[in-house]
Amino acid sequence: MSGSRSQTGDSKSVTQFVLFGDSAGDVVEWRKVTIEPGGGVTYTLGAPDHTAVIVAAGAPTQLPEDGQPYPIAALVSLTVVEQSQGQNPTEQTYDMTGMTKGEVWIYRPVSLVEYIGTEINADWPPRCECWELGQLE
Repeated sequence: MSGSRSQTGDSKSVTQFVLFGDSAGDVVEWRKVTIEPGGGVTYTLGAPDHTAVIVAAGAPTQLPEDGQPYPIAALVSLTVVEQSQGQNPTEQTYDMTGMTKGEVWIYRPVSLVEYIGTEINADWPPRCECWELGQLE
């Protein structure tokens, strides 16, 4: 997997992550995140930890430089599909400019071949002689 971690205490200005271009299908993990988009609404995500799949990201307020830290609030919004235990999946859009605290990880699952450049095959040891149940009775 590739990605990075973002963290903020009381200031959302230090919140950063690495942007990977088209984000649909990327995974977002929330830990003790508070988002206050206004109008008296507050979202608390990741208490305990919470994972969702990104389906869209709002147009950024600034252009990222490839592989460089990027303020998460510049994304403006993340639309995710998430599911809580015992409930059906739901789609939700979060206003990231209202994130006031917490940690966010965004990463893209990649295949082993893409990640390390080769496939790993397991070769089982040759079959050895053994007794089967009932042979020693």
